[in-house]
Amino acid sequence: MFGLRELDFDKRFTAMGIFKSRFFFSPRVPLPEKVVGGVIVLSLLFIAWAIIGRHHKRFLAGLRRLSAVSCGAFLVCALLATSKVLDGIGRRLDRHLHVRIGANAATHLEAVEEIMELGIPAILLLTFHAYFKTAGRQPDGVGCGVRQSLDSEQN
Repeated sequence: MFGLRELDFDKRFTAMGIFKSRFFFSPRVPLPEKVVGGVIVLSLLFIAWAIIGRHHKRFLAGLRRLSAVSCGAFLVCALLATSKVLDGIGRRLDRHLHVRIGANAATHLEAVEEIMELGIPAILLLTFHAYFKTAGRQPDGVGCGVRQSLDSEQN
């Protein structure tokens, strides 16, 4: 889902992006597009709800144990949220708070945001690798190394 979003599939086949509220209220968007967009958005929300409902306890336990799968999933979510905040921050600060940042700072923030967006698929691939590598042995992944090395020193 994130990969398709990053490839602009949310905008490619419609008059405007389906994740914008004005998509559903704009007279420029035909009704069939609104229906299909609504079904897609509702499906994505259901999938997210189902994943969180089924896996949140194991995810939190994995974070406490520093499992690679849980750490990777957390890092992806953190990068998604941070890059979304940084995306167009100069323009939004100016429009909403009337705060202007320098062109140099805006350029640096754009670079940081793009690097974060590049890191998301890389971390996803590493997380999937850790998950499938250990899927037969452990249900929630393998340790990040910190906790494992501490445990081995105690033995």
